[in-house]
Amino acid sequence: MNTKILIVEDDEVNIVIVEYLLQKEGFEVETASNGEEAVEKVEADKYDLILMDIEMPIMNGLEATRAIRRLAHGKKIPIIALTAHSVEEKLREIRKAGMNGFLLKPLDQAKASQLIKQYL
Repeated sequence: MNTKILIVEDDEVNIVIVEYLLQKEGFEVETASNGEEAVEKVEADKYDLILMDIEMPIMNGLEATRAIRRLAHGKKIPIIALTAHSVEEKLREIRKAGMNGFLLKPLDQAKASQLIKQYL
């Protein structure tokens, strides 16, 4: 069985890059373009890990993470923030929302791979 990762990102270029990196590592990948869509996908399917953008329309990544954490099976899914923010205050918000870690954009492939494997 393949490891299934959900990428939640509203920027098409970022989706293509992250999807390519993950597929190259052998992961099965699905995408959602906003937090609301991500919550719906998590309600309907099982994911081994979620990469969640913070700034998105409709429902941002922090709100989506909180909603996923309220789902019975959503409590255990590792959620890693994808963010361009490295400010300490923003990182505290990410952790408080229930995210397990974060990756800064633009992604460093080696760091991303290491962090993903750490949570799988």
